[in-house]
Amino acid sequence: MLALLSKALLVLMLVLLLPTGLVFASQDAVPGDRTYPIKRGLENVIVKVSSVHPTTRAFFKADMSKRRYKEAVALVKRGDTGSQS
Repeated sequence: MLALLSKALLVLMLVLLLPTGLVFASQDAVPGDRTYPIKRGLENVIVKVSSVHPTTRAFFKADMSKRRYKEAVALVKRGDTGSQS
């Protein structure tokens, strides 16, 4: 029984390893980066899951606005306008 459980845990870890790595890699992505759609998709999922109460939805929407502002600042600092995104 323990061997079966350890194998199942190993498979679960391997299955979750790639998506977790993509999420961590996309955290600092800005428009135009390859991992930016992953970041936006994850944010949309978080907002939909957290939208049980209007207060939590407003909190996450405000946080997303702050993230978009930080992305715009990062684009300006590197001289990119983000027009391709």
